[in-house]
Amino acid sequence: AMCLGGMLMQPLKRSLGEHGALSACHAASLLSLLALQQSRFWAALVPVVLAQQRRAASHAWLSVETCRIEQGRGRVVGMIASLRAVVDALTAMLYQRAYSAAVSKGNPFNIFLLPMVIAGLTEILRLRVARDRDVRLQQ
Repeated sequence: AMCLGGMLMQPLKRSLGEHGALSACHAASLLSLLALQQSRFWAALVPVVLAQQRRAASHAWLSVETCRIEQGRGRVVGMIASLRAVVDALTAMLYQRAYSAAVSKGNPFNIFLLPMVIAGLTEILRLRVARDRDVRLQQ
């Protein structure tokens, strides 16, 4: 799935641009999580191919932007890895609480609502970054 998604990203970036491709990845994440929430595992696999690329696209964008302000690529990769470790540790605890809440309500598949909200918030942040970048370019 990762290889297929990687092959899809280049044509997608050419046709939609960086922010458009990342937005498509977020939409694919939402579709796959919605399918999983409805217990449709096989239907979730198709959008997951693209959804898995969202992190690679944002890491590449972050690396290019930070190199432009003269930060070393190795330093940026290290910072991303450290941030990723903290996020993984915190989300494990958060997902445990969300799963317990979903089970107590009688629907353990509601656990997928949390990552859907996170994916939606991520897209809102991406829109803000794109808008701020466009404003800076116009000045």
